[in-house]
Amino acid sequence: MLSFMDQQISLGSVLGALSVSTISLQIVNRCSNVQVIGSKQTPEQRRAGFASTFAEIEASRWLPLGLLAAGTLSAVVTPHAPLAAFAATSGVLLRPRRAVAVALLIWLIDQASGLGLRGYPLEQLSVTWALVMGSGTVAVALLASQGPGLRRRSWSGHALWSLLALVGGFLLYQSTIVLVYPVIVDGHTMGADVITGLLRQQLAWGGALMLGHGLWMQSKITQTASISPAKSPGEPGL
Repeated sequence: MLSFMDQQISLGSVLGALSVSTISLQIVNRCSNVQVIGSKQTPEQRRAGFASTFAEIEASRWLPLGLLAAGTLSAVVTPHAPLAAFAATSGVLLRPRRAVAVALLIWLIDQASGLGLRGYPLEQLSVTWALVMGSGTVAVALLASQGPGLRRRSWSGHALWSLLALVGGFLLYQSTIVLVYPVIVDGHTMGADVITGLLRQQLAWGGALMLGHGLWMQSKITQTASISPAKSPGEPGL
């Protein structure tokens, strides 16, 4: 059973790494166009453009739907969805209420997948673990959503807070589990190799999600800059 779970964790990490690699290559191709189009813009114009594009995507219905779709996929191909990664990503990219709602829905999908696809027993122990995981997921989403405003104004601020939220969210999530782990004896082991594997999984999926959002941002910024002249003084966000 343990080896099967290890294989599924490895599969999730590989899928996440492949997603990161693919999206990174696409972003590099986009960046060559962005540098030419945006070269005449001042730093203030670029920050305003980033902020307006971030807000536009944040308000879109497709962002939470995309996160839910990715969460469903991860729940199917891994023993447990990387809940800390999805909670941290939701917190960084969405407003607090939407972030918590998306994170909780992914948690519910993960629980349904465990019961329906893997035949996990519906008993007091499994319900206890589910509640602990749900609490950790909500805590991570709330923490990540409290980031500084610079994450909405520049690429550097956004990338920095994304990395801090992913790592910090994983530590917070695991801390929630560690607090109750001595009380719950169910045969699970939490050695360094298990924690390291979980961290790789979280970073792979979280990195892929963040890079996907970055590609979306780049695409919209490029489109806006190519349509609207950089010299236009009366257009906000340019």
